[in-house]
Amino acid sequence: MRDHLHGADLSAAFHTDIVRPLLARHMPDLRYAAARLGSGSDVLGLDDDMSRDHDWGCRLTLLVDDPSAVPEIDRLLERELPVRYGTHPVRFPVTWDPTDTHNVHVATVADFCVSRLGVGPTGKLTALDWLCLTGQSVLEVTAGPVFEDQTTSLQRARHTLRHYPPDIERYVLAAWWRRISQWMPLAGRTGARGDEAGSRILAARAAEDLYRLAFTLAQEWAPYAKWRGLASRTLPSPTLR
Repeated sequence: MRDHLHGADLSAAFHTDIVRPLLARHMPDLRYAAARLGSGSDVLGLDDDMSRDHDWGCRLTLLVDDPSAVPEIDRLLERELPVRYGTHPVRFPVTWDPTDTHNVHVATVADFCVSRLGVGPTGKLTALDWLCLTGQSVLEVTAGPVFEDQTTSLQRARHTLRHYPPDIERYVLAAWWRRISQWMPLAGRTGARGDEAGSRILAARAAEDLYRLAFTLAQEWAPYAKWRGLASRTLPSPTLR
């Protein structure tokens, strides 16, 4: 057993040692993708000791093309998965489910994408679809590692979501510039009136929007606020100058 693994490494080992042999034995013809997608700092590769004090254990995403296979896989995992994998919990409560059950998420590729994005990127996305996406929701589909993939649609969906189409990108860039331009004069006005707190609030708003603009210019998706600063370190340096 590999008792000192964390994050995506734990998910990979759990799949290799436990889940893959189980599926091979009971459903040898199943074509599926195994990955670590969805919520969790480890999906972004940014988990640390504090990240592991909640919703932590052996987590995995199993995706298939055939919806009829989902309930059969769920029943198999519920019946056969152990309580622990070495020192790591396999059945444990999470913030959205207080029961002691496994946390292998089984779904079709399409249903999983809709659960994270609100839309299905396995087909053509409209302009409104693109503008409704958030960076964090897209990263929950695209950022995590895929350990194996025999599906016909997961790779295509992740490829579609790499970044905005050119016309949508231009609109988003213009929108961020427009929004930033509305904060900047106000910060000068509050400063002229000696309102230090107001100036700081406005400067923080402008800085957040500038970071979002920087991610868009780099054709990267911005994670939610907790990890945005760390994630920005991987952007091309001229983007934030």
